[in-house]
Amino acid sequence: MSQRNEINDMPKTKPADAGSQVNELQAKPVGSRPAALRSDMTMTIQTGQAQRLVTGRKKSDGVQPIIGLMEFAHRLKVIWNAAANDDPYADWYLLLIDQSLTRARTLVREKTQWITSVLDGMEGFEIDIAHSAHPITVPLQFANAFGYMGAYLVKEYDTLCCAIYTAQHIGLIDRKHSTSLLNETGRAIRRTFNLPASWRYTGVSRLDLQQRNQNAQRAKEAMGEVPDDVIEQRSRSRIAPDIRRLSVARGSQTPRPPQGQIDTNARDPESSDAPADGQSE
Repeated sequence: MSQRNEINDMPKTKPADAGSQVNELQAKPVGSRPAALRSDMTMTIQTGQAQRLVTGRKKSDGVQPIIGLMEFAHRLKVIWNAAANDDPYADWYLLLIDQSLTRARTLVREKTQWITSVLDGMEGFEIDIAHSAHPITVPLQFANAFGYMGAYLVKEYDTLCCAIYTAQHIGLIDRKHSTSLLNETGRAIRRTFNLPASWRYTGVSRLDLQQRNQNAQRAKEAMGEVPDDVIEQRSRSRIAPDIRRLSVARGSQTPRPPQGQIDTNARDPESSDAPADGQSE
């Protein structure tokens, strides 16, 4: 019997009744809805320099903390939620962080383009970029897009580090030049990751600023003046959250910080924090 006949001779099943499917859905609880969407993502890191940008450094005796990618994303969760609650200072900082991410990415790409031209300029040679025999895999799961943007920046820096180490190893650039490139680009990323440390939770809203109440006064004393274009929402980060409008004016009572408010004692590390020997750990 041919395959066509076998298929045609198969018993035909009765299609499901559309009405019964609707009834099945309607039988579920009224409040039932799909769970929140989730996805898994990982990042492969080749160099010790990039790994330190992920983990940062904890504060200890005589050692100042450095904010890494994970702490950067954690702090941004608080700022993101405040911006969604119409906090203009949080909106302002999201804009500053977005701009700083863009500047750091531009710098890393400029240096990557330059070192690539150095490696490609060797006629008659095929140069493979160095890579780790045992790279590490970093799981990524952030509450908003800023964490992922920080991860993309770290990965581009990791790629740049591999190219710089390759050029140094085969004698195309010296160690001093290699260290300078690593320090300049790494410092730009650390400066970006450190930005959330200077933001303070005030619980203020745009309505408070319009009313010039005690909340607004306390926020100005802590954070200074917000640019008018931010207050009027003419300037916002392209990935800022939607603002949940507050239906009533809040009183002048001092707002309570969110649970688990983070200590913001951190600094922008000096170039001495980066390895001077040009070697990954």
